[in-house]
Amino acid sequence: MSSRGRSPSVQEMLAYWERRAPSYYIEDPFGRAILRAFIEKLQPKSLIEIGCGNGELLSLYKNIPSAVAVDWSENMLQRANLRKARHFLPNLRLWRHDITQCAPHGQYDVAVTRTVLMHIPPDSIEKTVRHVVKCADNFLIFEYFENVPTEQLAAHNWLHDYVPLFEKEGCELVESYVRQDMPQVLFQFQKKPGVMADAKEA
Repeated sequence: MSSRGRSPSVQEMLAYWERRAPSYYIEDPFGRAILRAFIEKLQPKSLIEIGCGNGELLSLYKNIPSAVAVDWSENMLQRANLRKARHFLPNLRLWRHDITQCAPHGQYDVAVTRTVLMHIPPDSIEKTVRHVVKCADNFLIFEYFENVPTEQLAAHNWLHDYVPLFEKEGCELVESYVRQDMPQVLFQFQKKPGVMADAKEA
């Protein structure tokens, strides 16, 4: 779903984030606290953050034995690497990856996105979700969501219906947290048992 006419291409979106990277920052301690609570409940041994941006969430992964963070913007990753060094995170690896093109290497207990999928154009969102689902068993999808947009969305934002998108890829909704301070929802999905077993045997 979208609130505009022609959608920017994926390449146009990447160029936009390369330009935004030097000044981009989200001050959201409440959002971080929500994510921390969900991660601690899952107690993952391995985790991947898809679309880590400038690394604002990296310190949440300090106690996870194996953590990976990827982003498609080289300029964002430069800032994320600086943050990694400041927080001393030897358990964390960073690399460049475009989730719209393919699934990242490796298999993880949990995959996290925060305000990432909302920036994927409608014609790329189904294959992007498919790539996300390939790399983990559990998913914390913290994205813009409201049943009906209350205002015109910016040109780089879209409203996607995440529950059917993930269900189509063999996942089920475990829990969701609806924020009261802004139109964001944290969806916790899990691969259905049969899908999880098939992935491990493959």
